[in-house]
Amino acid sequence: MSFGGWLILIAVVIIIISVIQYKQDAKRKVKRQQAEKLNQEEKIAVSLKREKWFKDKGYTITKKMELFFANKLWTIVVDDNKKLVIFDEKPVPYKVITNVELLSHENQTSTTSTGKTNGIGRAVAGGIIAGGAGAIVGAATANETNAISTNTSVVYTGVRVYLADIGCPRIEIGECRNRQFLLDVYSTLLAIIAQNQKNTTN
Repeated sequence: MSFGGWLILIAVVIIIISVIQYKQDAKRKVKRQQAEKLNQEEKIAVSLKREKWFKDKGYTITKKMELFFANKLWTIVVDDNKKLVIFDEKPVPYKVITNVELLSHENQTSTTSTGKTNGIGRAVAGGIIAGGAGAIVGAATANETNAISTNTSVVYTGVRVYLADIGCPRIEIGECRNRQFLLDVYSTLLAIIAQNQKNTTN
């Protein structure tokens, strides 16, 4: 077979392999989308089942905070009529909630940037001493500097609730990185604690 024939054969093989790879990727994508859809449907079913449980128990859902994580549905419901916060299926009266803590840690990332200084000055000096070649050498031997910048961000990981209850002194929602959910739970419980303090002073 001539050289040109070999090139054509190689090109055909590459095209066939590419087509096969494309079809396999498309199948994997469809399967992944189907799995995600099924997972979402299961989450909705679990959420509706949990909501029915609250209503069957006679709770009024004033506010509901819900999140799936670690293969678990966390549902926190506020019943302002009965002055209760229900953590999953555990009812906690407002009055026993004494404190709440937002768990977090700092995450630091460092970036290094490299630059050159005094390149122009060295080029001028080199040009004066040795002409054009000296200018090139002077510029090339400029000092390198490394600048390190550190960025610090706060990562929220959970909420710890302290209770005036010997049997269950605290409830903790941990290993959760959903910032919005944690802040919502934290701010809601802070409002309840403030309401407790106001009622106590009155």
